[in-house]
Amino acid sequence: MDSTASKNVRELTQFFAPKSLNVMLYGEDGTGKSRLSKTIHSHSKKAKDAFIQINCSILSIEEEWKSFLGVVEQNKYGGTLFLTRLVAFPSITKKMC
Repeated sequence: MDSTASKNVRELTQFFAPKSLNVMLYGEDGTGKSRLSKTIHSHSKKAKDAFIQINCSILSIEEEWKSFLGVVEQNKYGGTLFLTRLVAFPSITKKMC
């Protein structure tokens, strides 16, 4: 039997997947954000494009991150980009919210 939370997640996935929207997932480590983002991607119009997951804590300096983000904002990337550990750059996280 599915829990209410599982049903809510499934409904949200079905809602967001067909849309061209940016989605920000919050949660503690191990709560399934990566899995959920892959599910949304696999049910989206971008399912045939790449799914790229980047751990932001490996980017050494904020300027390096801003350069990377600039490429994404210029729409040179066509797939799904899943960024983890955004807490490494609180000023950028604040701008994205």
